[in-house]
Amino acid sequence: MPSNECIITHGSIPGDNGIVDEPNLLVSSVNFTPAREKKVYKSASGCTAHLRYGDPTMAIAVDGFVLTKSGLADQEPGTVVASLANYAAPRRGFDPTEGILVLEDPSDEHSSDEIEKNKFTVMHYPHVVVA
Repeated sequence: MPSNECIITHGSIPGDNGIVDEPNLLVSSVNFTPAREKKVYKSASGCTAHLRYGDPTMAIAVDGFVLTKSGLADQEPGTVVASLANYAAPRRGFDPTEGILVLEDPSDEHSSDEIEKNKFTVMHYPHVVVA
């Protein structure tokens, strides 16, 4: 074990950022975006009289460096993601154990001076029931 510290900090840092690595990926950022579709109903005078929010979804954008080209680092778009280490507990009313998680929009970034970087979005559809 090396005798020097991996990271040296000075001053007060407000806690852990909560990011953990996924299998085969060194995660550099995770962004959670919960959303609902909004329907606006207006009165005869043209003013908003009623709002309806439905179809809750959560987009989870992940950026990371590829350790091994397998699992999430090489999964086909549109397929179900079994779990995410960074979404193991409920967040903003969404429970990761309900519905399904679907991989969308993966991209692989190659550079001559960096290891391969992978970006993708996992959509959480909490009301989709898997038979």
